[in-house]
Amino acid sequence: MFSMQWIFSHDLENVLTRNTITDMTITPKPLNSHAAILKAGCTSIIIDHGDFSSSTPRDQTLARLSRVYSVKVAAVMLFMMLSLFAGTVQAQEHGADLLPVFTRSHEGQPLRVSVLGGSITQAGKGWITNWLIKQFPKSTVMMNNAGMSATGSSLGIFRLQRDVIAAQPDLVFIEYAVNDSGTNDADAIRYTESIVVRLKSLPHPPAIVFLQAAAKNGSKRYRHQQVAAHYGLFDIDLQVAVDHYLNETGQAWSAVMSDSVHPNKQGHALYSQVIAEKLQPFVEKSRKYVASTPVTLPKPISDKPLILDGMMMPIPVQTGWKQIHSLPHWWSRFFNGGVVSDQVGAELTLAVRGSMVGLLFPLDSKTGGTFYASLDGQDPVLIDQSYRGGYSSRIFGKDMVASEHQLKIAVANPIHKDAGTVMMGYLLVAGHTQSKQQVTEFEPLDLSAMARRSFQPVPANRWQWAGMYGGSEKTTAKATADLQTPFEPETQPRKVTWKDYAGEGVIVNFAPITGVKDRGVCYARTTITREKAGESLMALKLDYFAKIWINGQLIHTIDRSKLGGIAPTLPFLLPVDLKAGENEILIKVHAGSNGSMFGMYLQSP
Repeated sequence: MFSMQWIFSHDLENVLTRNTITDMTITPKPLNSHAAILKAGCTSIIIDHGDFSSSTPRDQTLARLSRVYSVKVAAVMLFMMLSLFAGTVQAQEHGADLLPVFTRSHEGQPLRVSVLGGSITQAGKGWITNWLIKQFPKSTVMMNNAGMSATGSSLGIFRLQRDVIAAQPDLVFIEYAVNDSGTNDADAIRYTESIVVRLKSLPHPPAIVFLQAAAKNGSKRYRHQQVAAHYGLFDIDLQVAVDHYLNETGQAWSAVMSDSVHPNKQGHALYSQVIAEKLQPFVEKSRKYVASTPVTLPKPISDKPLILDGMMMPIPVQTGWKQIHSLPHWWSRFFNGGVVSDQVGAELTLAVRGSMVGLLFPLDSKTGGTFYASLDGQDPVLIDQSYRGGYSSRIFGKDMVASEHQLKIAVANPIHKDAGTVMMGYLLVAGHTQSKQQVTEFEPLDLSAMARRSFQPVPANRWQWAGMYGGSEKTTAKATADLQTPFEPETQPRKVTWKDYAGEGVIVNFAPITGVKDRGVCYARTTITREKAGESLMALKLDYFAKIWINGQLIHTIDRSKLGGIAPTLPFLLPVDLKAGENEILIKVHAGSNGSMFGMYLQSP
């Protein structure tokens, strides 16, 4: 029960005579029968005007005015009281789920803690394990470090069952603000909210604390803070803590950080200290905690349905593939072996029930292969596993009809390198609990035949180039107006002074020859000869935006940011129509934020 008592320390007669509240001040004072008293509970407001029993005309007038005045005061004070009430309850509720957990720990029950996040969490090793052991000497404290570098909540929704729920957590920390910075607001909120609601829907729901890790240029942590506030969860803003620490000590960012986001030894120590200090009041309050009624979860913030059944499914071995039991790298810890193949054309046909389907797979810069993936007969996606080490994930279908789907994978003939080994980790699946057993209909696709196709590079020295044009605005996450602005190579190509590109290999790199890598556009042109007309495929490496014309016709406008986050050094496929004889190709390359280049391959006739 929340209650307040206020009285008005103003000349009541003066106020009532003017019938206004303009000059009123409100201060707490002892109750007085001749003052206006406000008593507020959960559902009622009472205005007591004191003793106006005098029968004189003047006093009767004052009494009537008092009743008019009381209505106005009641409205104003109701608004003020409800605002205060809401704010107080909200402040009290944030972190309230910690109290029963800590109370049980004081009593000697086990305390199982999981920390879910990216590389910051992975390196943090739980941060406060020793502190928790000290606070709860009767308890058995178990720390589960569920940090997985280079991942955010988009993978967390699938990892949750295996990496967190399976550990039977009593307390879960969520650290995804930094790695979610590249995720749009709607998805960041939806994925994070899905994690919260799934955990809170367990038979023994854990307490949840959000950790907002610091970033030199800041993060979009307001999305996670919105989710935390909506569900009354405790939020620890480490960005504020780091900024305050550096301001107070006069030290540089490098004193606590090894780069723009990863804490060094001192930084992790600071994180540990701040987290412990923020949790200490709950440790003390929990000593006197009395069990309360369980909280009902509010209506979700997200417009789209939450993802509450994400899972990581093992991939079965099929013809042309074999099982391995470990990977020869540190990231083997995130995989239970894998299914591998180096046979070009070898297929995996995977039947999966749900509304969201993807893959989690290892990467190997030395031995990784290339594969095609197609969901329900859609255009295949080309994925290269050799562009770096580690792992990656890819969602092929999202918010689909929850039914039976088919994901087909085939080992590809490499486009730009020697053949390697394709490695599969897990199927990523969600929506299966709401799925029907209806099979999605689609046209069959011979992915194996497509995977056997070969490509020929267009040598860099076959191109002529011109530029740079535009460049008044630096490129950020999106292309500038230069991409849509027609410059001379488009409007008056005959007036352009074209220069031969002198580089070797396949890549045409404009940055070294223009001295600019973060703005503007450059053009390149070449001629391709074909004996027969027909459809073909172009494989393109690109940094970062482009337009392509063939024989004077604009055929593609490309935004790499919409291609699933593939690295600019990896090729992607574009359908093209070529005529018999010579085909003129013109490409307009808009620089990214740190590069301006392209490389082209064409399917062998």
